[in-house]
Amino acid sequence: MRQLGLRKADQDNKTAINNHIDNLKFDLVILTEDFDEGIVLLKRKLCWHLENILYVKLRDSSKKRSSHKALSKIEKQANSMIDYMHNFYKEWSRTDYILYNRMNNTFWQKYNQEANIDEEVVYFKETRMKEGRFCKGALQFYGEGQVNK
Repeated sequence: MRQLGLRKADQDNKTAINNHIDNLKFDLVILTEDFDEGIVLLKRKLCWHLENILYVKLRDSSKKRSSHKALSKIEKQANSMIDYMHNFYKEWSRTDYILYNRMNNTFWQKYNQEANIDEEVVYFKETRMKEGRFCKGALQFYGEGQVNK
């Protein structure tokens, strides 16, 4: 939050943090975990077309990792550590969490005000996946070096 102008002295003052956030002027903040929804909302706000927002995911970090039984104990320990670190960071960086929650709520308020946006997001995701398959097929067919020239 200090990068956005919050004084260091106000970092632990929830009222000052909320007042500072109230004075920030962002028309739209896109959250990475809801990127497709955000990019479709941006398309609408800027009167763009579908082809203006299409992109190809090069890596998909959301894919499930191995479900091998030997990993389950390690994964449980890792998840426990992640929960601990998440809570520690949440307390340590309270201002960032307040900002994130406010921006998240504002995003979904704007999103929900749009008529038929859910259907458009579904169509966008389907189109993006088809384009991704096509582009990845071209990479395999021509080779990555040929496509990037």
